[in-house]
Amino acid sequence: MKVYVINLARRPERMRYMQEQLAKVGVAYERVDAVDGARLSRSECKSLVRRFRWWCARGYMPRAGEIGCAMSHRSVWRKMKDAQDRAFCVLEDDVSVSERFAEILDKAESFAARSASPVAILLSPFCAEPQGELAEGCFCRISWAALTGGYVLNRAAARRLLSATERLDSPIDEWARWAKRGGIALYAAQPSVCSQAEYGSEEWGSVFESDTRDRATVLVRDMSLPRKIVHKSLRVIGKAIDAVLS
Repeated sequence: MKVYVINLARRPERMRYMQEQLAKVGVAYERVDAVDGARLSRSECKSLVRRFRWWCARGYMPRAGEIGCAMSHRSVWRKMKDAQDRAFCVLEDDVSVSERFAEILDKAESFAARSASPVAILLSPFCAEPQGELAEGCFCRISWAALTGGYVLNRAAARRLLSATERLDSPIDEWARWAKRGGIALYAAQPSVCSQAEYGSEEWGSVFESDTRDRATVLVRDMSLPRKIVHKSLRVIGKAIDAVLS
């Protein structure tokens, strides 16, 4: 299966980490130059996002890093949509892969390629209850998940995702939103075979700090009480509007 690794040019240490990881499990890959959100102009960001809808869905305005991340994944999907291969793997440059990665990748390729309908298989941890029996003995159907650290798509899913994310109203890792709009069957490997190094690597430290956040990012837990109350109230309104428009 073709494996693409998304990597920012200014993050060579992450690419070195991925080279080491994938060499250990014997998986070949192609590096894809990521779109650097920090270098996008304001007009470029505005043209790619439905800002009001994003605010309704997320409670804040889109960050340049999130837009760059989305554009990076879309650039890989464009490679997929007209390729001869029927299934593909996408990895971000901050994942740690397990020793079973190559084995599960082979099963995911077979499962996704055989399907005539759009299929996405998440290889990283998911946050939803599995539904029904396991496909191929290791893929569970899910209705919701986050994170785009590692996943497998077939061509049909890549085409649907490109169409669904032409104008963004939420981060690219909102799998349930895009799967619903694209009619994509969403699965997850169980157990997962890759995880975001940002959340578990002491050895690499700040190398894996998120590129989707910026200095203006304020987490809810860090807000003052009055600001938190206002924020929570607006979130109720925003979510209600998003539910009606979705």
